[in-house]
This record gives sequence, C-alpha cells and structure tokens, in this order.
Amino acid sequence: MGLFAIFKPVLNIKLAQQIRILFCLISLFSATVFTVEAQTEISRSQRRELRKNKKHSFSEYQTLEKNYISRQTEHYKHQDRETRRMMRKGQKQARKQAKNRTTPWWKRVLLRRK
Repeated sequence: MGLFAIFKPVLNIKLAQQIRILFCLISLFSATVFTVEAQTEISRSQRRELRKNKKHSFSEYQTLEKNYISRQTEHYKHQDRETRRMMRKGQKQARKQAKNRTTPWWKRVLLRRK
C-alpha cells in the first residue's frame, strides 16, 4: 500500500511517458555506477597537450576578437554623422535586448506595483 501511494501521481502519466522516464533513470544510474576508473584517466602528456591546445585556442580567440573590434571601430569612423547616430542607436538597442531591457523602466515600475 505504501509503495502504491508513492507512485500514485506517476500513474496519471501515460504508459509511454512512464517507460521513457524509467529508461532515462536506468541509463542515468548505469552511467554513474558502472564507469571504470581506468577509462576516465588520461596520461600526463595528453593532459599537457590538452592544456597547450586550450591556451592556444584562447589566445587565437583573443586575437580574433581584438581584430574584430578594431575593424568595427574603423568601419564606424568612416561613416557620416547620421549613419554613426543610427549605428549607436542600434548598439544601444542590442545591449538592451541582451539584458532583457526592451520594456521602459517606468513600465517595469508600474507592473511591479500592481
């Protein structure tokens, strides 16, 4: 009776969903329990190589980012005043959308008070 009470909410789910959930739990359990320690270890030289590759890719990314920003500023400098204003406005809008600030502050304040 106690076991039935635990699984009573689960019985409302369709059989296919129950099978999927059971399969996911079994695969998760087997993945965490049956890993062999020797398979997860790597040699020192491989770890060194991984660190070296990570540093190299990071430095490449930094140079690409620096070049991109410099090209962006050069492109901005070659525009006329009206185009620069439009570009600044677009950047401002992009920053707002990235921060989820598309609604004005006064609407957020009014909605918070309700």
